[in-house]
Amino acid sequence: MSEPERLFVQPVNKSEPCKLPTTKDQLERSNFKAFWDGQCKNGHAFGLGRDIAISDTHHQEEITVHDGNGTGLSSGPSVNYDFVNNRSLYRVPTGKYPAATVYSEHVFDNPSRFFIMEAIGAVDESGASVLMQTSPLLVQRIILNQTSHVLYRFTDNTGFPGKDTSTVSYSAEMIDPATGATGGVAVIRYGSGHVRHVKFGGSAPEWVVLPVDYANSFLQKANAIYTVLPVAKANLERARQMEREYLYLACNGKHTIAGLDPAKATKICTWRDQFQPRLNSALAAFNQQLDQLRLNAQVAAQQQLAQQQAQQQYNQQQAQSFVNALADLGQQVRAAGQQSLNSVTPATVVPNVAPFGAKSENKVLCMQSGSFVTCRD
Repeated sequence: MSEPERLFVQPVNKSEPCKLPTTKDQLERSNFKAFWDGQCKNGHAFGLGRDIAISDTHHQEEITVHDGNGTGLSSGPSVNYDFVNNRSLYRVPTGKYPAATVYSEHVFDNPSRFFIMEAIGAVDESGASVLMQTSPLLVQRIILNQTSHVLYRFTDNTGFPGKDTSTVSYSAEMIDPATGATGGVAVIRYGSGHVRHVKFGGSAPEWVVLPVDYANSFLQKANAIYTVLPVAKANLERARQMEREYLYLACNGKHTIAGLDPAKATKICTWRDQFQPRLNSALAAFNQQLDQLRLNAQVAAQQQLAQQQAQQQYNQQQAQSFVNALADLGQQVRAAGQQSLNSVTPATVVPNVAPFGAKSENKVLCMQSGSFVTCRD
C-alpha cells in the first residue's frame, strides 16, 4: 500500500515559510485554515507541536513531531483528534507505510444513545490489520483480522455473567470487506459448550461439519491479537508520552495561538470533559445491570445446586427404600419359611414292641401299619 500524496499548506499563524502536511480533502473544504503550534525549520514544520485544521465543516487536530524536511505524516508518533465526529487516533509507525501500532477511541453522543468504542492493534506493510474492539460499557470483545480480501470477525461473549446454555458464547465469521456481508463459513459455540459450523452462499445457511484442521486454523486467526497486544501497548506509550508533554505546554492556562480563538485553541485540553457526565451515568447504569445479571446468575446457580442436591437426596432415598424393601422381603421370606416348618405334622412316636412271635407274660404286643396300630396278647 502506497503512502498518500504529500501535500502542504502554509499555517495562517506563521509569517515565515513553514510547510505543514495536509490532505486533498482538507484543501477542498470551505474556509479551510491551518495552524501550526510549533517551530519551523528549513521552510517546514519542525519538532513537537500541534497541527490544527479548521473549516466550515470540520475541526481536526494532530499532535506530532516533524523532522523539518517534509518527510510526511508517517515518520513519527501522532495523536489525532476529530472534534466533529468525536474520535481520537493514536498511531506509532513500525515500518514502511502503513505499518503501525494503533489505538482509537470513538464516542457516540446523541440524545438517544451514549456509547464509547475503543480499538487497539496493528497494521502491517501490506495493509492487513489485527484489532481488538472493547468498550467500558460492554463485556463483549470483538477481534478483527482483516486482509485485502476477507475480514475475520470473532465475537467473544464469555465475559457475560451467567451460564445460559442457549446463548452464543463465541462466534467466528468471515465477512466481505467491500459489502460487510457474512459469507464463507462460521463457527458458533454455545453456552453449553456445543459447537456448530455454518456454511453461507446458498439460498439459506447450511449446518455442516468442517474439517478439524480447517476449523482450528480459522480460530487461530483470533489468537494473533494476543501476540500483537503486548507490543502494541508498549509502542503506544511513545504517543501517550508525546501527548502528555505537549498538553503540559498547551494547557497551562497561559498558552495562546496567534489568530485562533482561545476556546478553539484550548479545546484539546477539555474535549473529553464534555462527555464525563453522560459517561458516569452510563457506567452507573451498566454496572447496575451487571450487578443484576450477576445476582440472577448466582440465584440460578443456587437453584441448580438445590435441584442437584434434591435429586441426589431423592436418589439416595430411593436407594435406601430399595434396600429397606429388600430387607423387609427377606424378613417376610424367613417368616414364611418358619411358618411352613411349624405347620408340618410331627413324626409319630413308634412304641417299643417285642419281637414278632415272642410271647411274654402280662404283656401286650402291638404292631403299626401306616396310621393303624394293632395290639394282641
